[in-house]
Amino acid sequence: MRLLLATENKELDEYIKENADDDIEVVGEVYYREALVDAIRQYRCDTVLLSIYLSGEKDILDVIFLARMADARIVVLMNKDDERAHELVAMGVYDLLFSPVPVTQIMEVLKNPKTFSRILKELGTPWRPEAKNLKSRIRDFFSRFKVSSNMETQQPTIQFKEEEPAKPKKPQETPFKETLLQRQSTESRLTETDLSNTCIENSGEETIFTGNSNIGINKKDELERRKEQYDEKTYPNNEGQESNEEFFTGIAVTNEAEKKPSRKAIKGKHQAVEDRLIGHPDVPCNTTQQKKSVGVGLKQSITTPVVDLRARGIAVMNALERAGGTSFAIALAKAFQTKGYKVRVVDVGGGISKWLRNDSIECSDGKEISVLPGCITIFDSGSELNKDILPLAEYLFIIVDGRDDINPTWIMPYVPGKTYLIGTKGADEEKLAALAELKMVNFLFSLPEAPELLRAEQEGKSVLPKNWRKYLNIIVSEIAAPN
Repeated sequence: MRLLLATENKELDEYIKENADDDIEVVGEVYYREALVDAIRQYRCDTVLLSIYLSGEKDILDVIFLARMADARIVVLMNKDDERAHELVAMGVYDLLFSPVPVTQIMEVLKNPKTFSRILKELGTPWRPEAKNLKSRIRDFFSRFKVSSNMETQQPTIQFKEEEPAKPKKPQETPFKETLLQRQSTESRLTETDLSNTCIENSGEETIFTGNSNIGINKKDELERRKEQYDEKTYPNNEGQESNEEFFTGIAVTNEAEKKPSRKAIKGKHQAVEDRLIGHPDVPCNTTQQKKSVGVGLKQSITTPVVDLRARGIAVMNALERAGGTSFAIALAKAFQTKGYKVRVVDVGGGISKWLRNDSIECSDGKEISVLPGCITIFDSGSELNKDILPLAEYLFIIVDGRDDINPTWIMPYVPGKTYLIGTKGADEEKLAALAELKMVNFLFSLPEAPELLRAEQEGKSVLPKNWRKYLNIIVSEIAAPN
């Protein structure tokens, strides 16, 4: 048991420290309400001994509610006639100790939690505790952080009704997550059967849906219209015109049973192929200009140097030791480097400096925690997040490998809207999505096993695993995109 003391009673605190059993570790002390939740995160405690009269301006019930959201067990010291006792029971706080209470009884309750029936008997309450205040408190909490948009963990889909097509929701709080999920959903090429499942049958003719509206249009008519537009734009005098079937985006031109639709067909954007391919795993993002030879269906990439004077910070943290945070930080740094961005890594307890002993990526030992202009700094913080990192980090990635002994208390939205949960080692996505929803963080994806990592660690070099590229390139394009 990792115990946090918030009694504001030094004599009691000293007694518990001196007489606690070996299975009780006192990890810290708190003397005002506003610091309680941050202390739970910092010390990773699972039990809090709290005086309901702890100093501070914040409502103590709000503080306890947030502590319960962190799955911390709360042992409360209070008076028996305090009217807040029933609301605490409704929150699931059963370990209520009423003054005066012997110190030995406090030690006993710490080791043996009270049951629901026992606390009701002590309160003399045979009826169900009133929970209206709890409902309003929960409603206020969720509206404060706009959890409804942050908790979306599945890929966005559009469902069509018989009478009227439903409009897709556009979350406002987490554009990075929404864009990432949309791009991830378009990375894999769909079969003709998959494409037909996204269309509506209209009078026996197949229809498609544009990205800007939900109006069904005839596929053949749209094909002819777009072919004419493309010919007028590319071949004004009909000179040098060759077969341009491969350049059309959004509609299959030849044998539909054999030709697979492009990613832009699923995404629904009507634009020419010379436009920049954003998020494509094989095309550099934000660093490549596309040119197309007239009359010849060839593309030529010209890579230009990246000029970005912003000071960017990214924090990577393990939810458990050796969950794969260092591997993720190295792969992300390599992804930035391959796109032409200046990147550096800082070892703040994760061990990345020991790994990158023979690599060109700049690596510091973390004695000075800072970000530099024109550089992307990645902090490898291990399983503990240094308090000096958070103000510098625009994104916080918490790495989980799906082990059953994970402590959910460690997964907290340090800053709502920029905390992201990522699985490694092929962790079960449904399990991690449920965990992210519970902890009110954003779940992105689960990375598969990557055999290249072991060899790279042995050689002391960085590596971007082949089966991670499409995931990390999406992150790179989003983080590096202009504000």
